[in-house]
Amino acid sequence: MLYKEHCVRSPEHGYQLLKQFLGEVDREYFLVVYLDIKNQPTAINFCHIGA
Repeated sequence: MLYKEHCVRSPEHGYQLLKQFLGEVDREYFLVVYLDIKNQPTAINFCHIGA
């Protein structure tokens, strides 16, 4: 698993996980984070990038 060391238990944990992907973007991104039953991300998909 790519994200096994991460576990999303709070909004702060979610932020720490996604800031490596979003960093300093100049537009809106819509992402979907898939979690297993242990709240560990199994996949992260970029669904849409704003104009």
